[in-house]
Amino acid sequence: MLFTKQIDQITYEDVVRFCEEKNREGFNLDYKRELPSNNEILAKWIVAFANTYGGLLIIGINASDGIPEEPFEGFDFDNTVSYDEKILSVILSNIHQPVFPEVKVCDPVDGKSFIVIRIAESNLTPHIVGERVRIYVRTGEISNPINEADWEKLEWLKRLKLRRKNSIELRKSLIEQSDDFFEQALNNKHDIIGLMGQIGHPCVLSLKILPLPQNSLVGFTELMDVDRFIQLTGGNAIDDFPKVRGRFEPIKNGVQNLKYQSIPSEPISSLSLNNGGYQNDKFIYVLLNNLGLYVYKEKLGNIDDDENHIFDFFSMVQHVCLFLKSSTKFFTNLGYWGSLFMIVDLENLSDYCIQDPSLNSASSITQIPTDDLEWERKFTMKELESTRMDIEVELISDISWSLGLNNFHDDQVREFLSNSLYATY
Repeated sequence: MLFTKQIDQITYEDVVRFCEEKNREGFNLDYKRELPSNNEILAKWIVAFANTYGGLLIIGINASDGIPEEPFEGFDFDNTVSYDEKILSVILSNIHQPVFPEVKVCDPVDGKSFIVIRIAESNLTPHIVGERVRIYVRTGEISNPINEADWEKLEWLKRLKLRRKNSIELRKSLIEQSDDFFEQALNNKHDIIGLMGQIGHPCVLSLKILPLPQNSLVGFTELMDVDRFIQLTGGNAIDDFPKVRGRFEPIKNGVQNLKYQSIPSEPISSLSLNNGGYQNDKFIYVLLNNLGLYVYKEKLGNIDDDENHIFDFFSMVQHVCLFLKSSTKFFTNLGYWGSLFMIVDLENLSDYCIQDPSLNSASSITQIPTDDLEWERKFTMKELESTRMDIEVELISDISWSLGLNNFHDDQVREFLSNSLYATY
């Protein structure tokens, strides 16, 4: 799909197939027959996407009523023109702040070519065009796809800020709602009040990723096909992620699955007799919704033979990395490639010890210095696809430092991932 394929791998034939599917113009898609001779017009097209939700601009296609028209041949290719340099020059000369889209000029066929310009939603909006300080946005309407808003109109600025504010508030609401769904699902498996009384507060890894919420990306009934959207499989057990099986159950605008594994154990002498049955129980929880929210929760940690509460650092690292790999599959299948927001939570850490991964002796087990930790990251789908390991290294280095592992920095994390995870998938 043109929305998600590596930009340098897009071919003339890919564009033809995309048009044959009759993909309709809208918020995130526009067709143009030729590059305009007026540079400000091209700048206006690009800025309208960046100021709204991002999107795809395809040069070389006629579109009537928003539907691409045959023949899908492209524009007349001039081999004396460097089209990508021309587009960059137009951007630098006409757009403030500059926007830097991905551009692919397809290798010509019979003297014809297509240009694919992929623009991400910008977090530096509003971008303006020309010396008259004009702002453009996508409207989603076929008859009037681009609308001009004067910088001096305070009402426009209010609407722009309100759209961003509402999106952020919706994101916060979706995340809070996912926590409620998790607690309800756990209650359905066990008496959560009685359970918590027996095991104390379990250490929980919580991973959440979503776009800046906008329109529905998929029908929520389609999300039942979990194998298609998020499931990782392979010849090694480490590739099996997430480890939930069976039919997902419907929830509001999405699906969820809670796998709870009860592991009976003998009561531990130094603890209350009620503690024995639940200390090493495990659970994994997955939620998907139609706005692109993907949630993974897992209980990490258990009690060792010396009665220490041990936080499973290595499982945490493994599941952060596999979650990001699974998320790449999820958003690729949704056809989404814009900005993503990720939250990593570690809850109820204060009773747990951790083993320093850079040391091997038993003395490397130390008390975790804090109770709850949270990290946030924002990156584009393109960055997730092409530099996922860099994202993982930065994130795990930050987590390690916060957990008191001050000897586990970027270089050690990268080596660890290369040897233990990336070597297997």
